[in-house]
Amino acid sequence: MTFLIILLIASTVCGLRQSQFLAAQQDLQQLLANFPAPRGFFFPATALRLGFHDAGTWSDSTGDGGPHSIMVNDCVPGQRVCEKNLPDNVGLPWAVRALESVYVNHNTKLSRADFWQIAANVGIRMTGGPNIPFRWGRQDLGAAQSKTDRLPASNGNLAHVRQFLGRGRLGLSDREIVALLGAHTIGATHPDASGHRFSWDTTPTKFDNDYYISLITDDWFFNRNNGGQWEANRVIGGNRFFGGGTRVTNVMLDIDFALKSDLRGDNRRSPLSNIVLFYAQNAGAWIQDFVSVWVKVQELGSFGRLRSICSDNDPDPTCDFDPQGNQNGQNNQNNGNGQDGQNGQNGQNGQNGQNGQNGQNGQNGQDGQNGQNGNGQNGNGQNGNGQNGNGQNGNGRGNFFSFFGFRKAGEAGTSSALQPWAYALIALSVVAVVLVIVAVVLFVRRNKPLPVETA
Repeated sequence: MTFLIILLIASTVCGLRQSQFLAAQQDLQQLLANFPAPRGFFFPATALRLGFHDAGTWSDSTGDGGPHSIMVNDCVPGQRVCEKNLPDNVGLPWAVRALESVYVNHNTKLSRADFWQIAANVGIRMTGGPNIPFRWGRQDLGAAQSKTDRLPASNGNLAHVRQFLGRGRLGLSDREIVALLGAHTIGATHPDASGHRFSWDTTPTKFDNDYYISLITDDWFFNRNNGGQWEANRVIGGNRFFGGGTRVTNVMLDIDFALKSDLRGDNRRSPLSNIVLFYAQNAGAWIQDFVSVWVKVQELGSFGRLRSICSDNDPDPTCDFDPQGNQNGQNNQNNGNGQDGQNGQNGQNGQNGQNGQNGQNGQNGQDGQNGQNGNGQNGNGQNGNGQNGNGQNGNGRGNFFSFFGFRKAGEAGTSSALQPWAYALIALSVVAVVLVIVAVVLFVRRNKPLPVETA
């Protein structure tokens, strides 16, 4: 019975309280509202762009990339291009530096990768968008793990959009792709980033479905003399008899316009145009779909690590998450041994890694399922094949807590959630206890002595 109670208590262990999460949100809201962004930039929209560019490096086919805040790191010796100086990320370094000024107040509870995604969600909310559900536990990685060929180009056609956002990469369906690109409803293009300077719709500071309305209803033409972009002119205000109003120019990049029709061809409708029309007519449906796909994108590459936020009324939680995500272990060697790969021998979250954490399939595992700490300080050092790898808890056995899929305080690794079979074991234990109690009661009743009658 004690064994069962320990399991049930340990399954509730968590590490981030609601008040700590709200404090991070409040600091970020103050920063995004008051920081003097460079001319032409809208910080809430830039925060959203940073969140996507960090998460959008994920690849389903190779099992690596994803939100790991790599962009904060300088290139390592021998690297000509890394995420920090990638042309696709032009216009983001100033935002990274600004976020660092606030992150120092929260780096004991949140990884930088978590913090960036919270900033993106705060930007959405500040512009009238929905609250985004959030789970924490993303891992920070170094520049050596940069992915420099993963983001879609602004001048891509529909095939290009599907290639970079669909199967094999982010794994999104056509409907999810259309819903995700609706994030262009806030902010504007910038000459430093895309060579253009216009907003996508007429409400660039409001998170609404005007992006889709503009795509469907505006009269678009391709302006070859202005950097090559799709433009539409709309008059805001005034009236049909006396004119007046303000003439507004909106732009669409090729990847946006590809949702509506073939690019520079015979203007045939895109197979995704019906989804654009649906979202133009149903703002609520778009918001719901956007929340779903955005959460999916934010959690790419962090499978098995993410956990829910604790209520402040929970017992004092055991904070067993390393906000730096064992970055030292991964970056000592930085030789591409795993890092989320499904089959990497020394990988981070690889399913079949030999040096993994919990050693279900790994030979020298410590606590996680099959590979957590790469090949550096925590990979084959203190925790891989050292104290806990082949030492006290190694050879696939682990300690009592790690055996059931969660860790003791201070241990690095994957999520503290129980393994699925552990839940089954708990259920069987409960049933066994009930059966024993029933059996004892029946035995006592059957063997109770008969009363002796006296004359």
